[in-house]
Amino acid sequence: MSQVSEDIYRTGKCVDLSGKERKVTGAVPREDALILQEMVRFVKAKTTLETGVAFGLSTLAICEALLEETPDAGRQTPDATGVKHYGVDPEQNTVHGGAALASLKRAGLDSVFELLEGPSHVLLPKLLEKGVTLDLGFIDSWHTFDYTLLDFFYIDKMLRPGGVVLLHDRSWPSKQKAIRFIRTHRRYRELPVRTRDTGTRRRGDAGKWLRRVIAAKWHWMRGAPFGVVTSAIANRPEIAAFLKLESFEPDHRFFRNF
Repeated sequence: MSQVSEDIYRTGKCVDLSGKERKVTGAVPREDALILQEMVRFVKAKTTLETGVAFGLSTLAICEALLEETPDAGRQTPDATGVKHYGVDPEQNTVHGGAALASLKRAGLDSVFELLEGPSHVLLPKLLEKGVTLDLGFIDSWHTFDYTLLDFFYIDKMLRPGGVVLLHDRSWPSKQKAIRFIRTHRRYRELPVRTRDTGTRRRGDAGKWLRRVIAAKWHWMRGAPFGVVTSAIANRPEIAAFLKLESFEPDHRFFRNF
C-alpha cells in the first residue's frame, strides 16, 4: 500500500487541493482497501469504477493495484495503456475540497484516474452509452437500496463476464437487500473475502482491540445497523464480492422474491 495511504490511515487526516488538512471520516478500513487490491489483481483489471470517492482511500488502493498490473501505465497516457479507474462522486470538489485528487497526485497515481463529478444515476448511463467495459466495479456511494440497486444495474451492464462487482457496508439492510437481488436475478457467484495482510498485526499493538470497541461504539451511537457494529468489533470485512458468470437478463415476466 502506498505511503500516502499508510500516512492517512496512521493519522486519520489528509490534505485537500488547497493545502488544508482535513479529518478523514467514513473511509474504507485498511483491511477492506487491501481486499480491493486483491480483487483488482484477481481479475487482472485494467478498467475499473467506483461510486463514492470522498477522501479517496479506496481510490488510492484501486489505482495502486492497477499500476502494479501494468507497471508502465504511470508513464503513459491512459489511452495508450488502456488502464483507467473511473470515480463517480457529486461532491469531490465541493464537500471534500478535492481531497482524493490531492492524495492521488501525491502518490503518483493520478494518471490513471478520471473523476466523473455528478450523481451516479446520471453519469453511469453515459459510460454505458460510450461502450465502456469494466473489469471491476465498487459500489460505495449513497447507501439506500434504490441508489445501490441502480449502481449495480448499470455496472452489471458494463461488467465483463469474469469481472467482479463489490459492495461496501454489506451489513446494512439496504445492502443486504441489493445482495439478495444479485443472488436471485443475475448470474453471479459470491467470492470469499479475506485479507492476507500481516502488517495489521504488528507486535506491541495492544490498543487494536480497544480501537475496535471504540469504532463499534461510534457506529452504535450514530444508529448504524447491528451488523455494522458487530463487524467493527470482530474486524470482519464489510465488503461483499461477486464474480460475474455470464451476461444475463431474465425474461420480462420473471419475478422472484428477494
